[in-house]
Amino acid sequence: MKVMWIANLPLPEMAERIGVNSSLGGWLPALSSHLKEKENIEFVYCFPQNRTKALIQKKIGKVMFYGFYEDMASHTYDKKMEKDLKEIYMLERPDVVHLFGSEYYHAYAAVRSGIELDRMVMSIQGIMCLLAKHYCDGISAKDRLFPRMTKKGKIGCIEKEKKKFEMQGQYEGYVFRHIKIFEGRTDFDEAYVKIVNPSSKYFKCNRILRKKFYEGQWQAEAVEPYSVFLGQASYPPKGLHIFLQAISMLKELIPEIKVYIGGQNICQGKDVSSYGKYIEQIIKKYQLEDKITFLGSLCEEKMWEQFLKTNVFVLPSSGENSPNTLAEAMILGVPCIAADVGGVCSMMEHAKEGYIYRVDEPHMLAFYLYKLMRNRKLSQKFSENARRRALSLYDESENTRKVIEMYEDISKSKKC
Repeated sequence: MKVMWIANLPLPEMAERIGVNSSLGGWLPALSSHLKEKENIEFVYCFPQNRTKALIQKKIGKVMFYGFYEDMASHTYDKKMEKDLKEIYMLERPDVVHLFGSEYYHAYAAVRSGIELDRMVMSIQGIMCLLAKHYCDGISAKDRLFPRMTKKGKIGCIEKEKKKFEMQGQYEGYVFRHIKIFEGRTDFDEAYVKIVNPSSKYFKCNRILRKKFYEGQWQAEAVEPYSVFLGQASYPPKGLHIFLQAISMLKELIPEIKVYIGGQNICQGKDVSSYGKYIEQIIKKYQLEDKITFLGSLCEEKMWEQFLKTNVFVLPSSGENSPNTLAEAMILGVPCIAADVGGVCSMMEHAKEGYIYRVDEPHMLAFYLYKLMRNRKLSQKFSENARRRALSLYDESENTRKVIEMYEDISKSKKC
């Protein structure tokens, strides 16, 4: 059986060959490594690149790689991708085409390219139109529209940044309406599929996490006391502005509290956004300068280390589907608090495996942080329960088996 993937970044071995600093170190390489071990699967991998407008072709080990041109920074659609993807499809003639994510322009191109849609399954990642809907949750109209000077000398506003998500959401809508087969993980994404495309087929396949996260386990005595970790906070739906309100409420109750955030400091640098300037304003307003540390880009090893020394992991997002950071925190046993958005309630049970709160109630987030930081016994209970649940949900062998069964079902259906 020949399987062709279309994803948004090259696998690490291809990224190294073409000189791309790929940040793709997550579940795609983890799943691909399991599939590459199977004797009966031929593996083709397609990804966007902006080095050359010509099609890049390279075989590494058992995998045939194709790099098609897409300028992912331009936020404009290039119809040439349709031709390139059809050319790859005709060259390889795969039994199954696995498209990862609806939110990219190349997903729209793949659906329009002429690839047989009854051979194509799409893995649902984020849902762009819903992220656009919740983009400005918790931000006042005044702050959304307030013009801010960015470091590039341009005037922007948060509402304008939201428009990029809305534009991509329009292309994404076409993808959801025309794809015939979907793969997802949560009640949230399954419900969305059933509403927008009732005649489609849906497979549930949980992810395989990064290899390092199957090692080690959180220990209460090994953590930095009163420390909080957020996996990232680069744009409004990640909820940093709401989280900071909760932290301001805890300043007197837990004066030792420290917050660590994965990713570059969004308040500084040449590419600072209107949202970054807004966050800078909030940090100053609540006098949190000495509480917040941005950790920069974290590789798999560094992310793993940060989880294990963290008192509590928080996911304060206003929009998610099945967040990988929550899954990784749970499988290590890190006590978790998450906003009740998207598929979070399919991943974690409230007051048993962690705390879930309404995203528009930061005082509840503050209260739950206080409880976990002051009660080691409760933290240990959540840790053990969450880890047990995650080890079952993200079992490598079981989830690989389900993906292969999905491919076989699609392949057999086409032959019939």
